[in-house]
Amino acid sequence: MIGLILKDFFTQKKNLRTMLIFSLIFVGVFGFFNGQIGFVSSFILFFASILSLSAFSFDKYCSWDNYALTLPISRNKIVAARYLTVLLLMCFAAAIAVLLILLLAQFKDTNPWEFITSIYIMISFLLILLSVTLPIIYKFGIEHGRLLMIGLILVPFMIIQIAINSGLQLPSAQLVKLLSVFSLPCALVCYGLSYNIAAKIYLNKEF
Repeated sequence: MIGLILKDFFTQKKNLRTMLIFSLIFVGVFGFFNGQIGFVSSFILFFASILSLSAFSFDKYCSWDNYALTLPISRNKIVAARYLTVLLLMCFAAAIAVLLILLLAQFKDTNPWEFITSIYIMISFLLILLSVTLPIIYKFGIEHGRLLMIGLILVPFMIIQIAINSGLQLPSAQLVKLLSVFSLPCALVCYGLSYNIAAKIYLNKEF
């Protein structure tokens, strides 16, 4: 399984380098000059989530699944390796975001812990989205999965904007804070359930 994870990271090496370059650019433009630290951290996590899906595109292009099924490894482990790769990419992006926030806090008069909390919530949100998207990819392919994820990202923001414009009362800050504490554990549970669904789909899939 470690070999499968390393395979994904080696194929993503160029994309990871691109992510680091874009992160530095966004830090310079939106962090130092505009002070939009929260936007920088959100972009890094969002970019990592999209990047994690590109591994499926590489597999499709190289007909990887046809080859992988000839190896002495179960289908469950193939799916588990991909889920661990996605999770590691998100953790890697979160670590970069935290380091950049702590760095920017040295030059800006801001409280870094507020932005670190936003990273905690953002990564929970993205893991839930990935929990829905990954089984769809295994069932219908990367094209449908990528479109679904973009739609799932846009819809909540549209709903929130509509609620604000229509004058609906939003949840209190205390309730939001309480829910945010449990957001990551709930996201990890969803991620585990998503793996079980994807593994069953992949087990019955023909190539």
